[in-house]
Amino acid sequence: MDLLPATPSDFRSTSYWDSFFRKRADRLFDWYGEYADLCGVLHRYAKPAQNILHVGCGTSRLSEDLHDVGYRRLTNIDLSEVAIERMCERNRSARPDLNFRVMDATKMEFDDSIFDVVLDKGTLDAMMGGNDVESDVVMKAFSEFRRVLKAGGRYVCFSLAQGNVLDTLMGHFGGGGDWFVRVHRVEIVSSEDGQGMPVFAFVMTKVKEAPFKIFEICHGCDDAPKRLDTADALVAEVQEMQRFGLMKRELTSLSPGRDLPVSLWQKSKEGDSLRYVLHVVDNKSKSSNGKFAVFIVPQGREIEWFFASEEGRLQLAATAGYSRLAIAILTRDQKYDSLDVVKAELGKEVTALAPKDISPTAQIPFLSLGDDVSCRTIRHRGCSERSGEFVVEDVQHEDGSFFRRLIFLSAPSVVQSEARLIQKSLPKRKEEKKKRNKKKKQTAPPSCDLKVDVTYLAPYHQKITTSIAWIKSLKTNDDISLLIIGLGGGGLISYLSYIFPKVHMTVVELDGSFVEVAKNWFGFEETDSIRIVVGDGLDYIKEAQENAFDLIIYDMDSKEISEGLTAPPQPFIQIEILRKVFTALKPNGVLSMNFVCRSASIRKSTLKNFQSAGYLTVFSAPNIGEVNETFFAPKIDDAKFEPQSAPWLRDNVRYLDDIIRKKDPNGGKMTSTLKEVKHVPYD
Repeated sequence: MDLLPATPSDFRSTSYWDSFFRKRADRLFDWYGEYADLCGVLHRYAKPAQNILHVGCGTSRLSEDLHDVGYRRLTNIDLSEVAIERMCERNRSARPDLNFRVMDATKMEFDDSIFDVVLDKGTLDAMMGGNDVESDVVMKAFSEFRRVLKAGGRYVCFSLAQGNVLDTLMGHFGGGGDWFVRVHRVEIVSSEDGQGMPVFAFVMTKVKEAPFKIFEICHGCDDAPKRLDTADALVAEVQEMQRFGLMKRELTSLSPGRDLPVSLWQKSKEGDSLRYVLHVVDNKSKSSNGKFAVFIVPQGREIEWFFASEEGRLQLAATAGYSRLAIAILTRDQKYDSLDVVKAELGKEVTALAPKDISPTAQIPFLSLGDDVSCRTIRHRGCSERSGEFVVEDVQHEDGSFFRRLIFLSAPSVVQSEARLIQKSLPKRKEEKKKRNKKKKQTAPPSCDLKVDVTYLAPYHQKITTSIAWIKSLKTNDDISLLIIGLGGGGLISYLSYIFPKVHMTVVELDGSFVEVAKNWFGFEETDSIRIVVGDGLDYIKEAQENAFDLIIYDMDSKEISEGLTAPPQPFIQIEILRKVFTALKPNGVLSMNFVCRSASIRKSTLKNFQSAGYLTVFSAPNIGEVNETFFAPKIDDAKFEPQSAPWLRDNVRYLDDIIRKKDPNGGKMTSTLKEVKHVPYD
């Protein structure tokens, strides 16, 4: 630790470097790799017969290694007299023609235009070791490099390309037409783990004033150059390689149970597009199947708990039984022809994500839920001032069924609304053709052949529908009134209207644009028993009359989820609003809400707010395998009320099931839900 400078400016101090090399004694010191790492670039741009200047040579073995393979016109300079004395002493008899001189790179004593190559391995980075560097110092060095280089000569700079260094290099050499710029990514394997910060070789070729600029990048020492249009594009490529290098470095120390996301982009003439998102997870438990595998998530399944939540992905990794699992999410707006195509594409990339002790020739197994990547078709794309960009998309499950979803792109792993799709009645000829082809894999049918199945409910909506049974007068009251905050795609309202056509519903939707989305894409229809109000649900609750509703339902999400609350929005669970809801409920009415919260403290404070607002008790029905739960907060005067032991509630549930079975072939959901309801203690 005592070799490190006290301040970044010490990197430019002669006394610091004299002390540095004095403390190292006879030990050699190499920045950014050794000859074996760098020779690919060096031999490409510096030939043995050329006159080469190595600036800031220190006590590196690089010049000695170059000399030993035939480079005999080498001049080495450093501002540290101690370093130069050590190098002269070490090479006096073995390499008497190897030239070492004490000299400052910003004011060199050489004639103009005498060197073919100026070699810099870490010197610029040292000069710019702090933000307090005087720019004219670096500019003087660049001016000297240009002065001593011949026309067509090259400044070859090995650097970590930190932000200030990269800006300075591109600002100077990329700004005019008298330098051609090429960058190589250098793979360093001589370090202990081979996973240090990525090193770059900047090759600046001195030319006479040219009418155009050239910017090129090579992703390896021996790769063919890729031509870029601007210096900014070159900087972007370097920064992307740096991010990838940092990611590889993180993977070497990835602790079990940690989830590291990695993005894979596809380049095209139209621009870069996100192709895959991979979550790399190291298994906490002992692996049983091998060291590394890739799990491909079919399109449309990425919203499921196993893939959308960190907890789910950790459980999936443990179940798969590999030391490391990369979970690949297929992004929307991309076309995937087959599972084999996906495997081929990922096979080229995922080797970089494998544990470092895995063989480079090892076969990486690919896992999935089926034999294909499923199907996703975007039917509509829009943008709301309140909710941002959104899409309506149809997805196909592995059983061949189709679902339509409303997705906000600000939270692409969360389904805002979902409807099951069924095919419309087909003409006889089409029906016969369909039967002949029934064994063939289904593909997404045209939108005109699909209709929304109003008998379908999303799992959490099934729980919310149960709250109707909590209305004590359900069987005897023909004038049941509901207030629903949040329309979304209208699936819940359509279902309730289908099952209970006489129930009066007031639906408050903050974003009016989604009323049209619900009508156009999710089969929602306004009826005499449905009243749509476009406005703020908070304002509506504040103005609601006393004893106005038998049931109030919260079915909206929050756009502010930084604190761990996804639904409902925070203002709706404050004491004042919960108290207003309590007042607006009729006696024995109930507040039902979809509650999605990853914060134990917020959940606890929410329950305290219920208590302070006058609710004597609250119940919860969890959605198995999901984060969300359904809260039931009845307006009753019995703090010891138990749903399963209330005869009228059990009777209402059976009554509800009978109605549903008559209209819904998949009925019978309510009885099972009541069994799952648990009392939630306030303390």
